[in-house]
Amino acid sequence: MHALLLLCASLHAQTLRFGPADGSVGFDATSNLHAFSGAAEAFEGTLDTNALRGLLRIQTATLTTRLGPRDARMLDFCLEATRFPEVQFRVENIEGDAALLRAESGSGSITLVGTLTVRDVVRTVRVMATVSHEGGGLRIRGRHALRWPDFGVPDPSVLLARLEPELTVTFDVTARPAAEAPLTR
Repeated sequence: MHALLLLCASLHAQTLRFGPADGSVGFDATSNLHAFSGAAEAFEGTLDTNALRGLLRIQTATLTTRLGPRDARMLDFCLEATRFPEVQFRVENIEGDAALLRAESGSGSITLVGTLTVRDVVRTVRVMATVSHEGGGLRIRGRHALRWPDFGVPDPSVLLARLEPELTVTFDVTARPAAEAPLTR
């Protein structure tokens, strides 16, 4: 009986993938003049429900706030997208109800523990997320506040427009089974 339970559990443990067609990754920021949002137009992610590891890779040059001059300053001056073409979140552990990740139904809360790399600065982060089984996939949603100066990002403020040093990263993706999906490259 124990062997049968292990076999059933291993059938549901798998690597899941997601990208722009499966949801969104973005950010919310505030200046002294107004609040604004941005989005990543190109990203890819994997989640290994057996190893409890994952990887999110964002193509830096595709981050946009839909305002040309602001985007140019963000990509060229702040993020140096040509020099640092990716932002990465490497999930090294998942805390909480990890069994939910391998289940076929249900919802709950988890904490994604890993390293976030922006430019060439790596910081350990703990990201709270909710997960639910929806439409044949695992929906993962969350928000994480961070300080961009902690990642060596220069202050983009100009004249009277002052950017607050905190921003919130947001994500809402549905990860689906991948036939062949290595955890990292």
